[in-house]
Amino acid sequence: MVEQVLDKLSFVLLTPIQRARLDGGSIEVIKKDGSVEVRRMGTIRIEVDTLIEKRIDSRSVRTELQSKDIPGSQYLKLFRFALQAPDMVTEFMFLYAILLTIFDKQGEVDRFIRSIEPDVPYTPRPDKPRIKETIYTRLRNEVAHPNRPKVDLTKTREEISKVLPKFIFIVKKAIERTS
Repeated sequence: MVEQVLDKLSFVLLTPIQRARLDGGSIEVIKKDGSVEVRRMGTIRIEVDTLIEKRIDSRSVRTELQSKDIPGSQYLKLFRFALQAPDMVTEFMFLYAILLTIFDKQGEVDRFIRSIEPDVPYTPRPDKPRIKETIYTRLRNEVAHPNRPKVDLTKTREEISKVLPKFIFIVKKAIERTS
């Protein structure tokens, strides 16, 4: 149960949660007369590296965490795992894999991305110029297929670092739209 809470929290805050320690917990007991008694048993302590969102409304976070289900909850463990990646390229690739799991094909991934970010750079593929791809798909393909012509992986890494915060948001939106 703690892992599920941490997965949800990582998703809501858009931040990796590396380690957590349960120092007990609390339980709500509903009595026969309808009153609720809270029995405190401790606290969950988490470590976070950085928060992408600057302002966090603790009430809305609490409300989201208390909701029975977040749409796309089957992807929350994968999302948290992606955010825990040791480097940004690995994180980006895991996040893109989530999109492929949801949408199945790169064309569908790109259609979704363009619905969220209409002005996303959209350019022809170097090997098949009649097919266009978003910057996110291009970067994914440059990592996954390094034999693409004129690929400089150092430049690819730099581009990933610039687009990663926006891409995390896009993946979150995709997960939220699943049922």
